[in-house]
Amino acid sequence: MRSILSQQNPNYKRWRQILETRGIKKFTQTMVSGRKIVPEVLQQQKELVREILVNSETMAKPWSLEDQKSLYCLEPSHFKELDTLGTEAPLLVLDIPKVKTWNPDKPPQGLELMVAMSDPANLGAVIRSAEAFDVSKVILLSESAHAFHPKVTKTSSGSNLRIPLVRGPSIKGLSDQSLWALDMHGEDLRKAHLPENMRLLIGEEGQGVPKDTLPNHRLSIPIAPTVESLNAAVAASLAIYQILSSRASGKASAIHAD
Repeated sequence: MRSILSQQNPNYKRWRQILETRGIKKFTQTMVSGRKIVPEVLQQQKELVREILVNSETMAKPWSLEDQKSLYCLEPSHFKELDTLGTEAPLLVLDIPKVKTWNPDKPPQGLELMVAMSDPANLGAVIRSAEAFDVSKVILLSESAHAFHPKVTKTSSGSNLRIPLVRGPSIKGLSDQSLWALDMHGEDLRKAHLPENMRLLIGEEGQGVPKDTLPNHRLSIPIAPTVESLNAAVAASLAIYQILSSRASGKASAIHAD
């Protein structure tokens, strides 16, 4: 175990930088925090763990950190600065997984999500729902927050480390005529006839999908007229569930008819 006593320490400076997108891109590393996520990552994605940071005052608590990779002990005030979510659990520094570039020539397999969400919390929530409902992949458009921002990891409960992610173009550069989008002015999702394999585009919170861009196929979730709109992450989760549950119902009906 190594002790870090100064904020001028090169490692400490690096750790502070990877709390933000610029530092994540520069070092291809990210910070993971959370009493639930940390043990899961240590067990399931141990190969990604580069360093473990602990608070000198609480390191005696029951955390199974023996025989792990580089372990660093920080002064309480220094640890608190890095523990931005206030979890008080050990912090993990991860080498971020490689994200491949999306190939638009490949047809969709199952339900694929295409997202352009700059808010890390919303992006994390959508990725979590995507894994929960067995979405085949998430395509991250250039407008999206970094998929491994600490807030994305926290909100997704680590789903961003498990679900297939690919890097896509800008929302303005889309050319897939078969793409579907979630839009408050679109066709009622409950009544739409959707293909078995499809891509669903989720736009930015408040702005949605620009009217002057693809796709031409747009779906909406009916809500009470007294409510202006749904949170983007909530709307995406409801849409994913509706699409997949409709397919399951359709298959069940077909089996019953046979």
